[in-house]
Amino acid sequence: MKRYLLVVVTTLLALPFANASDLTGKRIYVNPGHGSFGSDDRPMATIPYPALSSTGMPDTCGFYETNTNLWKCLYLGKKLEAAGATVLYSRTECGPWPYAKVNGQYPDYTPEGYKALPDYAQYNRKLSEICEEVEANNIDYFISVHSNAATEGSNTNYPLVIYRGYDDITKTSEDGANTYVEGSREKAEAVWAYRFGIMASGIDPASSYSITNKNIRGDFDFYLKNNKTTRTDPVTGNAYKGYLSVLKHGAPGFLVEGYFHTYQPARHRALNHDYCHQEGLAYYRGIVDYYGADKETTGYIMGTVKDLHRKMSNPLFNYAPKTNDQWIPCNGAEVTLLKGGVEVAKYNVDTLYNGIFVFENLIPGDDYTLDA
Repeated sequence: MKRYLLVVVTTLLALPFANASDLTGKRIYVNPGHGSFGSDDRPMATIPYPALSSTGMPDTCGFYETNTNLWKCLYLGKKLEAAGATVLYSRTECGPWPYAKVNGQYPDYTPEGYKALPDYAQYNRKLSEICEEVEANNIDYFISVHSNAATEGSNTNYPLVIYRGYDDITKTSEDGANTYVEGSREKAEAVWAYRFGIMASGIDPASSYSITNKNIRGDFDFYLKNNKTTRTDPVTGNAYKGYLSVLKHGAPGFLVEGYFHTYQPARHRALNHDYCHQEGLAYYRGIVDYYGADKETTGYIMGTVKDLHRKMSNPLFNYAPKTNDQWIPCNGAEVTLLKGGVEVAKYNVDTLYNGIFVFENLIPGDDYTLDA
Protein backbone atom coordinates (compact mmCIF):
# COMPACT_ATOMS: atom_id res chain seq x y z
CA MET A 1 0.00 0.00 0.00
CA LYS A 2 1.35 3.42 -0.92
CA ARG A 3 2.04 5.41 2.20
CA TYR A 4 3.73 8.62 1.10
CA LEU A 5 2.76 11.22 -1.47
CA LEU A 6 5.59 13.13 -3.15
CA VAL A 7 4.39 16.18 -5.05
CA VAL A 8 7.24 17.32 -7.27
CA VAL A 9 8.08 20.24 -9.54
CA THR A 10 11.17 19.83 -11.70
CA THR A 11 13.21 22.23 -13.81
CA LEU A 12 15.93 20.07 -15.27
CA LEU A 13 16.00 20.92 -18.95
CA ALA A 14 17.39 24.46 -18.93
CA LEU A 15 19.99 24.95 -21.66
CA PRO A 16 22.18 27.93 -22.60
CA PHE A 17 21.43 30.10 -25.60
CA ALA A 18 23.60 29.59 -28.66
CA ASN A 19 25.09 33.06 -28.26
CA ALA A 20 26.45 33.60 -24.77
CA SER A 21 24.78 36.52 -23.00
CA ASP A 22 24.51 37.42 -19.35
CA LEU A 23 23.24 40.32 -17.23
CA THR A 24 26.46 42.32 -17.23
CA GLY A 25 25.71 46.02 -17.20
CA LYS A 26 22.19 45.62 -15.79
CA ARG A 27 21.50 47.47 -12.56
CA ILE A 28 18.76 45.77 -10.54
CA TYR A 29 17.22 47.06 -7.31
CA VAL A 30 15.79 44.42 -4.96
CA ASN A 31 13.41 45.52 -2.20
CA PRO A 32 12.52 42.84 0.39
CA GLY A 33 9.22 44.06 1.82
CA HIS A 34 8.96 45.07 5.49
CA GLY A 35 12.06 45.00 7.71
CA SER A 36 11.58 44.25 11.39
CA PHE A 37 9.58 42.11 13.80
CA GLY A 38 6.73 44.33 14.87
CA SER A 39 2.98 44.24 14.55
CA ASP A 40 3.14 45.91 11.12
CA ASP A 41 5.37 43.16 9.73
CA ARG A 42 2.64 40.54 9.32
CA PRO A 43 3.38 38.29 12.31
CA MET A 44 1.43 35.06 11.77
CA ALA A 45 1.21 32.11 14.14
CA THR A 46 2.23 28.67 12.89
CA ILE A 47 2.20 25.25 14.55
CA PRO A 48 5.91 25.24 15.41
CA TYR A 49 6.04 28.97 16.21
CA PRO A 50 2.78 30.11 17.84
CA ALA A 51 2.10 33.60 19.11
CA LEU A 52 3.87 34.27 22.40
CA SER A 53 1.72 35.14 25.38
CA SER A 54 4.03 38.05 26.19
CA THR A 55 3.73 39.79 22.82
CA GLY A 56 0.92 38.19 20.86
CA MET A 57 3.44 37.54 18.07
CA PRO A 58 5.80 34.65 17.23
CA ASP A 59 9.52 34.88 17.83
CA THR A 60 11.92 35.59 14.96
CA CYS A 61 11.95 31.96 13.82
CA GLY A 62 8.24 32.24 13.07
CA PHE A 63 6.45 33.74 10.10
CA TYR A 64 6.90 37.41 9.32
CA GLU A 65 7.07 39.03 5.92
CA THR A 66 10.33 40.52 7.14
CA ASN A 67 12.31 37.28 7.26
CA THR A 68 10.57 35.32 4.51
CA ASN A 69 10.80 38.17 1.99
CA LEU A 70 14.49 38.58 2.77
CA TRP A 71 15.23 34.89 2.20
CA LYS A 72 13.68 35.12 -1.26
CA CYS A 73 15.48 38.33 -2.14
CA LEU A 74 18.96 37.37 -0.99
CA TYR A 75 18.79 34.24 -3.13
CA LEU A 76 17.45 36.25 -6.05
CA GLY A 77 20.30 38.73 -5.65
CA LYS A 78 22.88 35.95 -5.42
CA LYS A 79 21.69 34.50 -8.72
CA LEU A 80 21.60 37.92 -10.39
CA GLU A 81 25.12 38.76 -9.27
CA ALA A 82 26.40 35.40 -10.50
CA ALA A 83 24.90 36.29 -13.89
CA GLY A 84 26.84 39.57 -13.97
CA ALA A 85 24.20 42.05 -12.79
CA THR A 86 24.87 44.85 -10.33
CA VAL A 87 22.41 44.42 -7.46
CA LEU A 88 21.35 47.04 -4.94
CA TYR A 89 19.21 46.12 -1.94
CA SER A 90 17.00 48.27 0.25
CA ARG A 91 18.15 46.03 3.12
CA THR A 92 20.13 42.83 3.64
CA GLU A 93 19.24 42.10 7.26
CA CYS A 94 16.21 41.94 9.50
CA GLY A 95 15.59 44.49 12.22
CA PRO A 96 16.40 44.13 15.91
CA TRP A 97 14.59 41.60 18.05
CA PRO A 98 12.56 43.77 20.42
CA TYR A 99 11.40 41.13 22.86
CA ALA A 100 13.76 41.97 25.68
CA LYS A 101 12.55 43.26 29.00
CA VAL A 102 13.40 46.83 29.93
CA ASN A 103 13.45 47.43 33.68
CA GLY A 104 11.72 44.09 34.14
CA GLN A 105 8.89 44.85 31.71
CA TYR A 106 8.25 44.30 28.04
CA PRO A 107 8.25 47.49 25.92
CA ASP A 108 5.21 48.97 24.26
CA TYR A 109 4.56 46.89 21.14
CA THR A 110 2.23 49.30 19.45
CA PRO A 111 3.53 50.38 16.03
CA GLU A 112 4.50 53.72 17.55
CA GLY A 113 6.38 52.07 20.38
CA TYR A 114 8.19 49.71 18.05
CA LYS A 115 9.27 52.53 15.76
CA ALA A 116 10.98 54.17 18.73
CA LEU A 117 13.35 51.21 19.13
CA PRO A 118 17.06 51.67 18.26
CA ASP A 119 17.99 51.10 14.60
CA TYR A 120 14.35 50.95 13.50
CA ALA A 121 14.98 53.26 10.54
CA GLN A 122 17.88 51.13 9.29
CA TYR A 123 15.56 48.23 8.52
CA ASN A 124 12.27 50.06 7.99
CA ARG A 125 13.35 52.71 5.54
CA LYS A 126 11.02 55.40 4.31
CA LEU A 127 9.59 54.44 0.94
CA SER A 128 10.42 57.90 -0.37
CA GLU A 129 14.05 57.27 0.61
CA ILE A 130 14.06 54.00 -1.34
CA CYS A 131 12.62 55.83 -4.35
CA GLU A 132 15.34 58.47 -4.13
CA GLU A 133 17.98 55.74 -4.00
CA VAL A 134 16.48 54.06 -7.05
CA GLU A 135 16.36 57.36 -8.90
CA ALA A 136 19.97 58.20 -8.06
CA ASN A 137 21.44 54.90 -9.21
CA ASN A 138 20.20 54.60 -12.79
CA ILE A 139 18.30 51.38 -12.08
CA ASP A 140 17.24 49.21 -15.02
CA TYR A 141 14.89 46.88 -13.14
CA PHE A 142 13.06 47.30 -9.82
CA ILE A 143 11.41 44.46 -7.90
CA SER A 144 9.68 44.68 -4.51
CA VAL A 145 8.88 41.27 -2.98
CA HIS A 146 5.98 40.68 -0.58
CA SER A 147 3.28 38.17 0.33
CA ASN A 148 -0.42 38.99 0.44
CA ALA A 149 -3.23 38.78 2.98
CA ALA A 150 -6.95 38.07 2.99
CA THR A 151 -9.11 36.77 5.84
CA GLU A 152 -6.98 34.72 8.23
CA GLY A 153 -7.47 31.00 7.65
CA SER A 154 -9.20 31.46 4.30
CA ASN A 155 -8.29 29.46 1.19
CA THR A 156 -7.52 32.50 -0.95
CA ASN A 157 -4.10 32.00 -2.53
CA TYR A 158 -2.60 33.31 -5.77
CA PRO A 159 0.10 35.75 -6.92
CA LEU A 160 -0.51 39.41 -7.66
CA VAL A 161 1.93 41.57 -9.63
CA ILE A 162 1.38 45.32 -9.57
CA TYR A 163 3.12 48.04 -11.57
CA ARG A 164 2.58 51.78 -11.29
CA GLY A 165 -0.07 53.03 -13.67
CA TYR A 166 -3.26 51.88 -15.34
CA ASP A 167 -4.16 48.44 -16.64
CA ASP A 168 -4.15 50.17 -20.03
CA ILE A 169 -0.47 51.10 -20.26
CA THR A 170 -1.12 53.58 -23.06
CA LYS A 171 -2.30 55.97 -20.33
CA THR A 172 1.12 57.30 -19.43
CA SER A 173 0.54 60.70 -17.87
CA GLU A 174 -1.92 62.51 -15.64
CA ASP A 175 -1.84 66.10 -14.38
CA GLY A 176 1.65 66.49 -15.79
CA ALA A 177 3.01 63.59 -13.74
CA ASN A 178 4.41 60.30 -15.03
CA THR A 179 2.09 57.39 -14.26
CA TYR A 180 3.85 54.50 -16.02
CA VAL A 181 7.43 53.50 -16.73
CA GLU A 182 7.85 51.80 -20.08
CA GLY A 183 8.68 48.11 -19.76
CA SER A 184 7.12 47.61 -16.33
CA ARG A 185 4.25 45.40 -17.46
CA GLU A 186 6.51 43.39 -19.78
CA LYS A 187 8.83 42.69 -16.86
CA ALA A 188 5.89 41.54 -14.77
CA GLU A 189 4.68 39.29 -17.59
CA ALA A 190 8.09 37.62 -17.75
CA VAL A 191 8.06 36.47 -14.11
CA TRP A 192 4.43 35.31 -13.96
CA ALA A 193 4.80 31.86 -15.53
CA TYR A 194 7.72 30.96 -13.29
CA ARG A 195 6.04 32.12 -10.09
CA PHE A 196 2.69 30.55 -10.91
CA GLY A 197 4.43 27.39 -12.09
CA ILE A 198 5.11 26.43 -8.47
CA MET A 199 1.39 26.70 -7.73
CA ALA A 200 0.45 24.82 -10.90
CA SER A 201 2.56 21.88 -9.71
CA GLY A 202 0.20 21.33 -6.79
CA ILE A 203 2.76 22.13 -4.12
CA ASP A 204 1.14 25.48 -3.33
CA PRO A 205 -2.46 25.29 -4.61
CA ALA A 206 -3.90 28.41 -6.19
CA SER A 207 -7.51 29.42 -5.64
CA SER A 208 -7.65 31.46 -8.83
CA TYR A 209 -5.77 32.43 -12.01
CA SER A 210 -3.44 30.26 -14.08
CA ILE A 211 -0.24 30.45 -16.08
CA THR A 212 -2.19 31.98 -18.97
CA ASN A 213 -4.82 33.88 -16.93
CA LYS A 214 -2.49 36.37 -15.27
CA ASN A 215 -3.16 38.62 -12.30
CA ILE A 216 -1.01 41.56 -13.40
CA ARG A 217 -2.45 44.99 -12.65
CA GLY A 218 -1.76 48.68 -12.72
CA ASP A 219 -2.03 50.17 -9.23
CA PHE A 220 -4.41 52.95 -10.35
CA ASP A 221 -7.06 50.48 -11.48
CA PHE A 222 -6.41 47.76 -8.93
CA TYR A 223 -6.94 49.91 -5.86
CA LEU A 224 -9.79 51.97 -7.37
CA LYS A 225 -9.15 54.82 -5.00
CA ASN A 226 -8.75 58.51 -5.57
CA ASN A 227 -5.91 59.02 -3.10
CA LYS A 228 -3.17 58.60 -5.69
CA THR A 229 -0.40 61.03 -4.88
CA THR A 230 2.60 62.47 -6.67
CA ARG A 231 6.20 62.25 -5.46
CA THR A 232 8.57 64.81 -6.93
CA ASP A 233 12.18 63.69 -6.78
CA PRO A 234 14.24 66.30 -4.88
CA VAL A 235 17.25 65.88 -7.19
CA THR A 236 15.82 65.35 -10.66
CA GLY A 237 12.58 67.26 -10.19
CA ASN A 238 10.70 64.47 -11.97
CA ALA A 239 7.13 63.89 -10.80
CA TYR A 240 5.75 60.36 -10.37
CA LYS A 241 2.09 59.74 -9.61
CA GLY A 242 0.77 56.47 -8.23
CA TYR A 243 -0.85 54.58 -5.38
CA LEU A 244 2.00 52.38 -4.13
CA SER A 245 4.66 54.66 -2.71
CA VAL A 246 7.55 52.26 -3.32
CA LEU A 247 6.92 52.47 -7.08
CA LYS A 248 7.04 56.26 -7.36
CA HIS A 249 10.31 56.50 -9.25
CA GLY A 250 11.56 56.34 -12.82
CA ALA A 251 12.79 52.73 -12.89
CA PRO A 252 10.70 50.10 -14.67
CA GLY A 253 9.47 47.35 -12.40
CA PHE A 254 6.79 46.10 -10.09
CA LEU A 255 5.74 44.87 -6.66
CA VAL A 256 4.92 41.17 -6.43
CA GLU A 257 2.73 39.50 -3.82
CA GLY A 258 3.89 35.91 -4.31
CA TYR A 259 1.12 34.15 -2.36
CA PHE A 260 -1.29 34.72 0.54
CA HIS A 261 0.25 34.15 3.96
CA THR A 262 -3.27 34.01 5.39
CA TYR A 263 -3.58 30.65 3.62
CA GLN A 264 -2.09 28.80 6.56
CA PRO A 265 -0.35 25.90 4.74
CA ALA A 266 1.42 28.45 2.52
CA ARG A 267 3.03 30.23 5.43
CA HIS A 268 4.22 26.92 6.86
CA ARG A 269 5.98 26.31 3.55
CA ALA A 270 7.54 29.75 3.78
CA LEU A 271 9.30 28.73 7.01
CA ASN A 272 11.58 26.59 4.84
CA HIS A 273 14.49 28.69 3.52
CA ASP A 274 14.98 26.48 0.47
CA TYR A 275 11.33 26.90 -0.48
CA CYS A 276 11.68 30.68 -0.28
CA HIS A 277 14.81 30.41 -2.40
CA GLN A 278 12.75 28.74 -5.12
CA GLU A 279 10.43 31.74 -5.21
CA GLY A 280 13.48 33.97 -5.58
CA LEU A 281 14.68 31.67 -8.35
CA ALA A 282 11.35 32.10 -10.16
CA TYR A 283 11.86 35.86 -10.24
CA TYR A 284 15.44 35.40 -11.40
CA ARG A 285 14.32 33.24 -14.29
CA GLY A 286 11.76 35.82 -15.32
CA ILE A 287 14.44 38.51 -15.34
CA VAL A 288 16.75 36.30 -17.41
CA ASP A 289 13.96 35.68 -19.91
CA TYR A 290 13.11 39.36 -20.14
CA TYR A 291 16.68 40.27 -21.05
CA GLY A 292 17.25 37.22 -23.26
CA ALA A 293 20.24 36.21 -21.16
CA ASP A 294 21.64 32.71 -20.72
CA LYS A 295 19.44 30.21 -18.97
CA GLU A 296 20.98 27.97 -16.35
CA THR A 297 22.72 24.78 -17.39
CA THR A 298 21.68 22.94 -14.23
CA GLY A 299 18.27 22.37 -12.71
CA TYR A 300 16.28 21.77 -9.55
CA ILE A 301 13.84 19.31 -8.07
CA MET A 302 11.48 20.55 -5.36
CA GLY A 303 8.66 18.68 -3.72
CA THR A 304 6.77 17.94 -0.55
CA VAL A 305 6.39 14.65 1.33
CA LYS A 306 2.93 13.90 2.76
CA ASP A 307 1.37 10.96 4.62
CA LEU A 308 -1.48 9.69 2.42
CA HIS A 309 -3.26 8.02 5.33
CA ARG A 310 -3.44 10.91 7.78
CA LYS A 311 -5.20 14.25 7.36
CA MET A 312 -4.24 17.50 9.03
CA SER A 313 -6.39 18.68 11.91
CA ASN A 314 -5.07 21.85 13.50
CA PRO A 315 -6.62 25.32 13.88
CA LEU A 316 -3.42 26.82 12.44
CA PHE A 317 -3.52 24.65 9.32
CA ASN A 318 -6.83 25.20 7.56
CA TYR A 319 -6.34 23.69 4.10
CA ALA A 320 -8.18 24.06 0.81
CA PRO A 321 -10.46 21.04 0.22
CA LYS A 322 -9.33 18.35 -2.23
CA THR A 323 -5.75 19.64 -2.35
CA ASN A 324 -2.54 17.95 -1.28
CA ASP A 325 -2.50 20.24 1.75
CA GLN A 326 -5.07 17.96 3.40
CA TRP A 327 -2.36 15.36 4.10
CA ILE A 328 -0.01 15.58 7.07
CA PRO A 329 3.50 16.73 6.05
CA CYS A 330 6.16 14.18 6.97
CA ASN A 331 8.26 16.09 9.49
CA GLY A 332 11.86 14.90 9.58
CA ALA A 333 11.57 12.62 6.56
CA GLU A 334 14.70 11.74 4.62
CA VAL A 335 14.33 12.08 0.85
CA THR A 336 16.85 10.35 -1.39
CA LEU A 337 17.49 11.47 -4.96
CA LEU A 338 18.73 8.87 -7.42
CA LYS A 339 19.93 9.27 -10.99
CA GLY A 340 19.90 6.11 -13.04
CA GLY A 341 19.34 4.18 -9.83
CA VAL A 342 22.45 5.65 -8.18
CA GLU A 343 22.08 7.87 -5.12
CA VAL A 344 23.25 11.43 -5.75
CA ALA A 345 21.87 13.38 -2.77
CA LYS A 346 19.77 13.30 0.38
CA TYR A 347 17.54 15.96 1.91
CA ASN A 348 16.38 15.99 5.50
CA VAL A 349 12.92 17.53 5.69
CA ASP A 350 12.49 20.06 8.50
CA THR A 351 9.98 19.65 11.32
CA LEU A 352 7.96 22.78 10.50
CA TYR A 353 4.89 21.11 8.95
CA ASN A 354 5.65 21.71 5.29
CA GLY A 355 7.28 18.49 4.05
CA ILE A 356 9.42 20.51 1.64
CA PHE A 357 12.57 19.15 0.03
CA VAL A 358 14.79 20.82 -2.59
CA PHE A 359 17.69 19.51 -4.65
CA GLU A 360 19.81 22.05 -6.51
CA ASN A 361 22.49 22.22 -9.21
CA LEU A 362 21.39 19.04 -10.96
CA ILE A 363 22.61 17.86 -14.34
CA PRO A 364 19.64 17.81 -16.75
CA GLY A 365 18.16 14.38 -17.37
CA ASP A 366 15.01 12.27 -17.30
CA ASP A 367 16.35 9.42 -15.18
CA TYR A 368 15.93 10.94 -11.72
CA THR A 369 13.87 9.11 -9.11
CA LEU A 370 12.99 9.88 -5.50
CA ASP A 371 12.60 7.73 -2.43
CA ALA A 372 11.30 8.71 1.01
